[in-house]
Amino acid sequence: MKNQKGITLIALVVTIIVLLILAGVAIAMLSGENGLLNRTKSSAAYNYIGAAKDEIGVAYNSAFAQYLQEKYEEGNSSPTSLETAFQTEVNKLITDGKIHNCTITYTAAVGSTKTTVKVSYTDDKGTEYYTTATLTSDAGSEKLEWTAIS
Repeated sequence: MKNQKGITLIALVVTIIVLLILAGVAIAMLSGENGLLNRTKSSAAYNYIGAAKDEIGVAYNSAFAQYLQEKYEEGNSSPTSLETAFQTEVNKLITDGKIHNCTITYTAAVGSTKTTVKVSYTDDKGTEYYTTATLTSDAGSEKLEWTAIS
């Protein structure tokens, strides 16, 4: 009887248990709170917001160029403010459909030199991802600063 070949019942049970453990780990990695499926959804949000940030950066550069051109143009006594030019350029992006799946909101205090633009995206679970840009237009130190995506 010692020449019989085959697997024992114990070896078969151990193999099945190992496979079940590996399957459990794989399922947890896919569907857990920080699983692969959830991370792909958050990367889509980061992608939409990143694309909107790029477009808004281009809009800022265009508005800044327009602002400087009008500011230093001969005979122009009332150039458009940087804030107004910036909001006009961003509104063009929205109406032209260049900002996809994101919501843009402005906050500007009257007489202030700071304008805040919030770019937000809400996924199908209701989770909001957003970033804000602060446009500061003090004379000679105009800049657009972004916060990290939250």
